[in-house]
Amino acid sequence: MPKDLQNICLKCLEKFPKQRYQTAGDLAADLHRFLRGEPTVARPIGIVGKSWRWCRRKPVVAGLAGALLVALVVGAASTLWQLEQVNRTAADLRDRVYASDMALAARALSENNLRRAARLLRRHLPQRGEPDLRGYEWRYLWELAEGDEEGSLPENAHRAEVSSLALMPDGRALVTASNDGTIKLWDLRSRSLIKRITTFTSPVDRLGLAVSPDGKLLLARTTDGKLTAFETVGWRAVRTLRQLRDNSNLGFLEGGRFLVAVAQNDRTSELRMWDTTSWESKTLAANTYFAACSPDGSLLAIGTMTGDGWWDQVQLLDSRGNLVGSLEPIGSDRTKTCTMRFSPDSRLLVAGWDNGQISAWDTQSRRLVKDFIPIRSLCVAWRSRPMGDFWRRRNPRSS
Repeated sequence: MPKDLQNICLKCLEKFPKQRYQTAGDLAADLHRFLRGEPTVARPIGIVGKSWRWCRRKPVVAGLAGALLVALVVGAASTLWQLEQVNRTAADLRDRVYASDMALAARALSENNLRRAARLLRRHLPQRGEPDLRGYEWRYLWELAEGDEEGSLPENAHRAEVSSLALMPDGRALVTASNDGTIKLWDLRSRSLIKRITTFTSPVDRLGLAVSPDGKLLLARTTDGKLTAFETVGWRAVRTLRQLRDNSNLGFLEGGRFLVAVAQNDRTSELRMWDTTSWESKTLAANTYFAACSPDGSLLAIGTMTGDGWWDQVQLLDSRGNLVGSLEPIGSDRTKTCTMRFSPDSRLLVAGWDNGQISAWDTQSRRLVKDFIPIRSLCVAWRSRPMGDFWRRRNPRSS
């Protein structure tokens, strides 16, 4: 006997009247439900049982619903898998972009381009809800990119690359020259343009700006060998000199009374000195390629060359051009002096050579005190720290 029919019979025999069918009609209705395969009152079934009996009664509709349910489950699983793949690809792309930007930031720092390095590093500051990819390398580069600068001039200060800088003696203004031929004067406190001094047809070379110690003259030398002197009161051009060697030092002696520069033509290169009041000149030394003036204006260092173009020696002259003496010679593996600088107290002279070596002399004893090992460097800069003065080697591509 089917279980449902057994339950109908047992309900009719319940001990308590309230648990039996109350009328014959209720019994007949339950028997009809049994015959139709529907749930009976005598044995109520759960949702699973009701669903199964509904499927048996309507197999076509149940089959279509089941197929739709399977399609939804498979589609959802496929969508979740594809979403996971997209997230993995996006994460991999973020990692690659991060690694590339770190390499570019390191390269920008090696070129002294702090602004570009900072811009690349700021791209990876995490926004709200974004993962933080920054590691030790980001923090290390960020510390280097901050530098010691107090501020920057506007990005559109010049239309082309800045080729040379000169600070006014009072430290309140800065002169900049660009490869577009413009020379501009800036207020360092407000970072604003004071005056556009002039525009040349040729760019100013990388050592082509100099201001006299008394602040009365600004010198600008262009790559075509012309040097123009400007009065800083009114910024009027007062003199133009020709056939000067580009990318060589400009210097002043005796507080700005005398200008020293290297002049050259097709055959010779010589050191000349001009009186900045009369602009009369005289030759101090022949076969001279680089010169440097001491900060106190008392000494002049020159690098001389032999007739066949090889390095000869470094000599010291006084402010009148008289020979003080030659510095202690070094090895013959150096072919040409590329640049020379005095220390701030004028006690040391440092020379950089075309093979990357750097030599330092004591200007009083004229003896060699230090000879650096070869490096990739062609220029020398002095910097002051609380522990004292030291020399720093810099890449020629650095600004």
